Amino acid sequence: MKCLIFGFSTHTQSVYWHYLNNETKFDKLIIVDLMSAKQRIESELSDSRVPFETVFLDDHVQYHQTLPKNMHEKLAAIVQKEQVTHAIISTEPRSHNLYIDFCLSMNINILCNKPLTTPMYTNTPVGASLIAENFQSYDAKWQASDTALFELQTIKRTHKVYQYVRMLVEEVVKTYQVPINKLTISSSDDHWYLPSDTALKETHPYKYGYGRLMHNGYHFIELLTSFTNINKKYGFIETQKNYHVSDYRPSDFYKYYGKAFNEQLGFFDNDDTYQNLNIVQNFGEFDLTAIIDYLDGDNHKIMTANLQFSQSGDAQLPTAPSDEKGQHSNTHEVVEISVGPLITIKVISHSTANFEVLIFRNTAILDGKSFERLKQDDLEQDTLSTTYDIGQNQAVCIEALDGFFFHQQSYTSLLDHQEEVDILTTLYNRMAQNLDMSHFRFAVELIIEHNGKFLVCRRRPDVEVAPGLWNVPAGKVQYNESMDAAIIREAKEETNLDISDFNCLGYQFINKAHQRCVYTYHVKIDDISNIQIDEGEFDRYAWIDASQIHEYDSLNPHIKDAIVHLHHT
Repeated sequence: MKCLIFGFSTHTQSVYWHYLNNETKFDKLIIVDLMSAKQRIESELSDSRVPFETVFLDDHVQYHQTLPKNMHEKLAAIVQKEQVTHAIISTEPRSHNLYIDFCLSMNINILCNKPLTTPMYTNTPVGASLIAENFQSYDAKWQASDTALFELQTIKRTHKVYQYVRMLVEEVVKTYQVPINKLTISSSDDHWYLPSDTALKETHPYKYGYGRLMHNGYHFIELLTSFTNINKKYGFIETQKNYHVSDYRPSDFYKYYGKAFNEQLGFFDNDDTYQNLNIVQNFGEFDLTAIIDYLDGDNHKIMTANLQFSQSGDAQLPTAPSDEKGQHSNTHEVVEISVGPLITIKVISHSTANFEVLIFRNTAILDGKSFERLKQDDLEQDTLSTTYDIGQNQAVCIEALDGFFFHQQSYTSLLDHQEEVDILTTLYNRMAQNLDMSHFRFAVELIIEHNGKFLVCRRRPDVEVAPGLWNVPAGKVQYNESMDAAIIREAKEETNLDISDFNCLGYQFINKAHQRCVYTYHVKIDDISNIQIDEGEFDRYAWIDASQIHEYDSLNPHIKDAIVHLHHT
């Protein structure tokens, strides 16, 4: 068996490497990642027991919607030569589409990490609806291809504790023909961010309108549906769901845990955030509370689910974004399931300790002890699927991997996750109803440097926005577009230059009738022979050095400051 692996992050290794690094199962591994990860990956593969080949793609590929033709052809040649039939997709979710499309075009069986899709700006109706639309698009492409398997990795419900609890609950539901009627899932992470980290972080970003739910709350939606499927299996099928949703946004947090609170503790940060909370509210949610009522055809409740997701309930000190790479966070969770007056099971766990399972039985009806306390190691093994733990109360099912790679068996097909996608879509749609983003957009601006000089452009006198003023190439971020993709697009549209290796210098708030959070980028370019300024936007341009800044009074002060700083560094 030869396997194609897209993305070789720390997460990829924790989920898959225990299984893949086995010379008795795999003849060769072909690992595809970005060029910027080359040194790290080559070092980490030094102890591989399985022969491997690495393919490193230009970093800019992550900003594309489809693989560039030359990269597609390069990978296709490897697939055909090595006769690869299976692939794992374990990149950042924003890049899933690239590799899903490639695998489907090559009829390669797919095992993809979750979340399957993370559209930009899910806190808007457009963004929220894209969760379901993207899922349906993948399904349609899969059905139109000859790819046999399209699986999604499940690492929460596969844990042996949850397997055991489902087994106990299902036996009661089956025997007495009554449904699970209450389910509570509570989860807390240890992420406590200062304002600038919230605005700038790229791993699990908030600036794209999604937060705790899409960062890792989706694992618990998977767990929720694994229990509601028991109800459906025995005929307790809802005809509708009623949702009650309350989100806790960064603006809510920083209103009360803001400047005074942080500085009292010795944490100092950008004051602008505290003064622009009406803009900060447009970032992704920190916490989420939701109640979902499952109703039958007569409008009676079959079950009520209570979801509580918190990002900082287990925090110690503010989390630097760099701390998240390569490290597991601390989490604690409580899951409680009731089948009427018959049985209630409470699962309590922390990422640094084993699970504890508390079972409360109605012994007037059920056999067994009225109260039972079990540890993870107490659970019977022969009735459960074989797994290996990967931390954070998650586990990988070995039988599922064997089925995917060697038996053409489906364990969790794409179609099995339709309800999860519907729930995620509805939750974000409900959150979007609480926000009025009609006057807000994210924007980007680019300082282009060439041979120590910086490009400035004068806006035409007849344009609607900032006529006659000097500026740098800039524009609004489109829906379903990342900041990085936006800055590449704006550079091409306004200067005809292709850019890469740019970096973000910071952000500014514009709090007027039209609200903006503007991210400022910088890039150095050697070849400007193709420069062509957009004459629909600008009537003049110039390359200036820091000593000429005073000649351009209308240039934004933060752009002037940035140019001076870049000149000195």
